[in-house]
Amino acid sequence: MSLLHLYSPSLCSICEIEIENTGLCPSCRLHLQRLDGQGRCATCFSRLDDGCSFCSSRNVFFDTYRALYALDETTAPLIRKLKFENERWLIRLFTDAICDVMSSMQVRRIGWISSGKLAHRIRPYQPVADLAQYASKRAGVACGADIMKIKRAKQSAARYENRFFDLPRSLRLTASFEKVDHYLLLEDIFTTGATANESARLLKRAGVKEVHVISLFQRQRDGLVWTPSQETERETSTFSQ
Repeated sequence: MSLLHLYSPSLCSICEIEIENTGLCPSCRLHLQRLDGQGRCATCFSRLDDGCSFCSSRNVFFDTYRALYALDETTAPLIRKLKFENERWLIRLFTDAICDVMSSMQVRRIGWISSGKLAHRIRPYQPVADLAQYASKRAGVACGADIMKIKRAKQSAARYENRFFDLPRSLRLTASFEKVDHYLLLEDIFTTGATANESARLLKRAGVKEVHVISLFQRQRDGLVWTPSQETERETSTFSQ
């Protein structure tokens, strides 16, 4: 054990037990398993029963969506620390996985959704920006904050069905956007899919042929992935800001 560790021990970012090196303890690493695409819709990644309720109940503008991990009581501390506690080193847990999923796509530009100037003053750091910049360098493509939120109301506070009607007034393309044929949008959390779908609609209206979406975590309702406890629901209610 190093002298530095003795005076400033590292803690697991999920369970917060003391560990030798910065990162996750062996037990939590076992729990952080990639989501398997088998038995899921090839477009929206929902679990299939008798058809896909997501794709059959709305116009879907993105071409494919993939999530890396499920958002649950185990992984919720990761997104909290990544978004709100400035533990930027945590992006190392996701970079290889994102690049692995990207390898099957013909991506020509990577983008993310900016939270706008007001949110920037409160929380200037956006983890997906770091991830997009890292992935774009590895892939040799451009990246940018091509979409911006322009409505102050939290989407996480809206009713499930209302999110799809509210979004057309909540997002816009930014001046950094450059038209390409194949576009990848990175998100931190995919909840209802409303933000990703409206973003894809804007991008396709601007001339993009294919829009692919990758999120770090998937949080769906109706028992598809996770029904959060009330305690964790309160904790994660601000994650989608």
